[in-house]
Amino acid sequence: MPRRLAILFAATAVLAMVACSPRPSPITPPGPVPTTAPPIAQPDGTFDVGGYSLYLHCQGSGSPTILYFHGWDNEHDSASSRSAASLPALLRDRYRFCAYDRPNVGASDSTPGLVTGAEQVRALHALLGAAGVDGPYLLLGASFGGLVAYDYLMNYPEGIQAMLLLDADFPDEVEYEHYFATENQLANRDWSTSEEKTNQYDVFTQAYAMRGAEPDIPMAYLAATPNLKWQRGVPGYDTNIVTAQVKFVAAFPRGVLENVPSPQYMEAAVPGVIVDHIDALVAQIP
Repeated sequence: MPRRLAILFAATAVLAMVACSPRPSPITPPGPVPTTAPPIAQPDGTFDVGGYSLYLHCQGSGSPTILYFHGWDNEHDSASSRSAASLPALLRDRYRFCAYDRPNVGASDSTPGLVTGAEQVRALHALLGAAGVDGPYLLLGASFGGLVAYDYLMNYPEGIQAMLLLDADFPDEVEYEHYFATENQLANRDWSTSEEKTNQYDVFTQAYAMRGAEPDIPMAYLAATPNLKWQRGVPGYDTNIVTAQVKFVAAFPRGVLENVPSPQYMEAAVPGVIVDHIDALVAQIP
């Protein structure tokens, strides 16, 4: 499979403005997780992240810590830290496995307004510090959680040793928004009515602006096949999105994309495949 593929059309005017803007600095200077609390062997509860609390649960021991990012919560409790299914049980004998609920999800608090991309990664960084969960980490991101994982990696790379994405959203998707009807574009959706109350467009555009300095870490992207998630019945989008997916993975010096026969919810369908890829990534860590 070729490692570099060119995008075959021009981005929209909005995306052109984003791409031409200076690349923003990380939200805070990268550094180790601020341990504002002494390490807790197995955190299980809510922790204050500055005005509200997030839920975190860890089990097992070993290194690196597997940090799980759940998919988008479409309906109440349709996705949360529990979406990891059997993965914690399969991994806890040799790794510490930690999963958290994003704001407005599961056991985490609600927020008064829409959550931005910057707030998502700031809150997670504060959560790890409050719970005393130090690295090193392997990020495990599913669907929309994969986009948040990428954003976190690009803002706080210190201590992140590898990343595995499960049929995940990726920042380049915003280049294809102009193929959709105006009312269906991410920028024009009313995210205040969503379960997560997170502005997806803001998360995408922040991650998009951070591209170009992907770290040299072991990284794998498992694409569920057939790619039903990426076939929307919109010809321009359907034709080009898989090429963009390959391009995204190729931006990582050690990025690998693999097609896996599976439905989009891979955690429950192919846990053994996920575990094997985690072990393979860990074996590549110096």
